[in-house]
Amino acid sequence: MLPALVSACLLVAATACGATPIVPALPGQSGAELYAAQGCGRCHGDDGSSAFFLPGPDLRGIGAHWTRADLAAYFADPPAWVQRVPSLRGRSMPAYAHLDEAARLALADHVLELSP
Repeated sequence: MLPALVSACLLVAATACGATPIVPALPGQSGAELYAAQGCGRCHGDDGSSAFFLPGPDLRGIGAHWTRADLAAYFADPPAWVQRVPSLRGRSMPAYAHLDEAARLALADHVLELSP
């Protein structure tokens, strides 16, 4: 029973992460508000820790590997980054090209502030 429940949770989580959310940013929305509104927590957890059953990686402490500008650019077109950066291969994330640059930068600021 438990393995079936875990499998069902993984399927639901993976399906939720595969869909591209098209939620427009509101003027002046903070990075934390964007993180919640764009559904980032569905894959990475509300605090970015990615509980064991969530398909997204742990985001806490990624500032060691990402700059603000690169992370904002990644949000706009993850598949292009996966092609250029071998360590990202095998990972799938929806694009947030519907967000303008200011919103993607605010989201990047929030993600970079997440700490373990």
